[in-house]
Amino acid sequence: MKRLTTRLLAAAGALTLTVGLINPEAAQAAATMPTPILDPFFNVPAAQYVHKPHGKLLRSRKLPAFLVPGGNATQMVFSTRDTFNRPTYATAVLVKPANFPKNGKVVVFNDFINSLGIGCQPSFSYSSLNPEWNTRSFIAMWYSAIAARYGYALLIPDHEGMKAAYTANILAGHIVLDAVRAMKNTPDFGMQRSWTGMLGYSGGSMVSLWAANLRAEYAPDVHFSAIAIGGTPTDLQYYGVRFGNRPNDAFGLAFASLVGLEREYPKSMRVTPRLSKHGKNKMRVLKNACSPRLLQSLKGESVNTIFNGVSLNPAQERSAFRVLRENSLYYDQRHPTRGTKLYVFGSRTDIGAPIRPLRATIRRYCATGSRVQYIEVNDPNHVSTAFHNIPAAAQWLFQMSNGGKMRNDCRRIPR
Repeated sequence: MKRLTTRLLAAAGALTLTVGLINPEAAQAAATMPTPILDPFFNVPAAQYVHKPHGKLLRSRKLPAFLVPGGNATQMVFSTRDTFNRPTYATAVLVKPANFPKNGKVVVFNDFINSLGIGCQPSFSYSSLNPEWNTRSFIAMWYSAIAARYGYALLIPDHEGMKAAYTANILAGHIVLDAVRAMKNTPDFGMQRSWTGMLGYSGGSMVSLWAANLRAEYAPDVHFSAIAIGGTPTDLQYYGVRFGNRPNDAFGLAFASLVGLEREYPKSMRVTPRLSKHGKNKMRVLKNACSPRLLQSLKGESVNTIFNGVSLNPAQERSAFRVLRENSLYYDQRHPTRGTKLYVFGSRTDIGAPIRPLRATIRRYCATGSRVQYIEVNDPNHVSTAFHNIPAAAQWLFQMSNGGKMRNDCRRIPR
């Protein structure tokens, strides 16, 4: 399990190693979609959500106590909006410790899901015996058990949505905000006035910042008292240009990002039509895969082996690289609201989350009124950065939830 966790974290650093690709005029084939979940609880007819305000709880179910020793878990289905503000729905799981008080403290944990299967997201593993789903979600389940031990509830949104649209970050931000809104606006949960923090690493940190940036325009009634993030990929275009044409052990995540963005942007990200014969075979067996199987099956591959005639060049693939920039924190000019408390850490030597665009992004947040406790380390890679620094980020959230003070490093962030 330790070896698997290490591989997951390492691959998460690559995030979208290559996304940028397909000219919409190239072909008319449809995006490759995931297989729907069979459990009827997760299948909601459009009539039940299309006219609902976003963030409305549609259904919930409490899971058997033995699944969460020392606590309980509730699966949630709620209305939300996609990237283009069209009605849809999404899911989350709320894990509470035993004897959780009314309006007790909650942390929103954004997992680095990095997968193509809907069921690879944390909520689904709580009610399924599918070993692939359970293995992928082990880290989220482990964090929820730790949070419960210290008296905190953990809300874990399935931020890829019901299309498993990996790296569609505007969609992901909407889902996170609506998961919080559904939790707080449901009287039976007793959490209307709960202190709410947010934690994310790698892809999860990216989603956390998108939620913070979209909050003012999309869900101004949602408030995060403190946000801790690290290993943040801020520039998706960088990954396509830097890694896309090279054989790579983490290419499985690159492939997942391509397919995930095609699912949300089928007119701009036409991935399926330009697959090679080898790529089509891979797509058939991987369209529902979780990150471990994606990594194993596509180890050492590249766009040259999976696609026909693809060049990862922004000048040639303009519409696709536009999508990359639209989903990149570095290029997006939105920012957290004034007074937002952020804890940010990153490594100077982590190529999975380059430090220079992170610095520029966080300096912009400082200039618009965020308060930032900023830490740079010299951990050699994405894995060690996570293991050595996530505990301190969680401790900072604990301190903030108990009235602790933070330092403001905005004037000390390097260029």
